Amino acid sequence: MRRFVSTRVDKAGLAGHIPPQVTLLKHVENLIIKNNPGLRGTIPPIIGNMSQLRQLGLYGNDLTGTMPKSISQLSNLVYLNLSNNKLMGHIDWEGLSHLPMVTRLILHNNFLEGSIQFHLLAKMGLSLLGLSNNLFSGYVDETLGGLTSLEYLYLDGNKLIGELPSSLGHLTNLKALNIDENEIDGTLPSTIGNLLQLEYLSAKSNRLTGDIPTTIKSLMNLSTLNLASNALTGPIRPLIGMTGLKNVHLYQNTLTGSIPAGIFALPNLENLFLSSNHLSGTLPGGIVNAQASLTGLYLSDNFLRGTIPNQICSVYQLGESGLTFLTNNPV
Repeated sequence: MRRFVSTRVDKAGLAGHIPPQVTLLKHVENLIIKNNPGLRGTIPPIIGNMSQLRQLGLYGNDLTGTMPKSISQLSNLVYLNLSNNKLMGHIDWEGLSHLPMVTRLILHNNFLEGSIQFHLLAKMGLSLLGLSNNLFSGYVDETLGGLTSLEYLYLDGNKLIGELPSSLGHLTNLKALNIDENEIDGTLPSTIGNLLQLEYLSAKSNRLTGDIPTTIKSLMNLSTLNLASNALTGPIRPLIGMTGLKNVHLYQNTLTGSIPAGIFALPNLENLFLSSNHLSGTLPGGIVNAQASLTGLYLSDNFLRGTIPNQICSVYQLGESGLTFLTNNPV
């Protein structure tokens, strides 16, 4: 008799509950049931009996209840995705730490709560950790630095507090970091300059203070920098020379000083959002030499003064949304 080793059900209009009999498929290695909003109820508590599972993806459904503790018995698991459901409660972090082969853990868009036990997650060899848009609380502590294999870390949309630890700089394989919409305070650690592979950094809508660390200029692969809606102070000069930057979002802070001409020399810059700060001085002459790639320039609600170069409209390929770049400045 032929054995099923892979089951994939995508947008099939499934409704009802996942029957516990599914766990009788002992030889299945890949179980993917996704994007069936009519699929409700809980994950079978004996899901751990499917001992050969390597990939378990039950996402984009309408599942409720808690994560079964028996998941910790799936010793061959490398991929676990339970995102986009209505799961709730606390996670058995200790149990998950017994799954050292898991490289991708994706639980975003649920109602999971409690503190994140980074010291236990460090035992798993994760390359991707997706915990966005849940109810997680507590601190991002120094044990975060133990997750040295991480490439993608998504913690946005939770209730995390405290300062980012200096051990963040140990995550030297990190390519993307998103901590948007938490209650993180304090300064960005200077060790962020160690993340030389970083391409995406977003920490908007937190309570960050202090200057942009000068070490950030080491991040030559960084394409998107979003630190909007915080309480950052000081100059934006550290961004000069970051040739990989395409999208810079620094609006709604209290940044000061002038806009350096070097910002407009960044060869790949597409969008520059500096509105609602305390920037002052005149527009730099180099603004007319900006790269043709620039499509969005937002400088409103600052303390800029002086004249607007006539050439500015011909230089920029700004759409209508990018033309309000000097509103509410004393130019």
